[in-house]
Amino acid sequence: MGNVDVSNDIDFKNNKKCIISLFLGILSIITSLVALGLILGIIGLIYGFLGLKEVNRSKQKGKAIIGIICCILGVLLTVMFSTMAGNAFLN
Repeated sequence: MGNVDVSNDIDFKNNKKCIISLFLGILSIITSLVALGLILGIIGLIYGFLGLKEVNRSKQKGKAIIGIICCILGVLLTVMFSTMAGNAFLN
């Protein structure tokens, strides 16, 4: 009874930012047809890098890296769709 494992609580607290980054990354991909994807992607990148910095101590980087990749993809898709829409509008 004296040995209580609190490592799961610490890992979960560190993973909150990673999970937020992953969620915002997925939302930025879904909303990449409108400018909202760019905003969500940038906010998700910030949370992803903060979460990755915290998670480096507990050696659970997967969610943070996937969140960062999804955010980058969401930002790139938003820029690509905006550029295509701008070119179509001008022509």
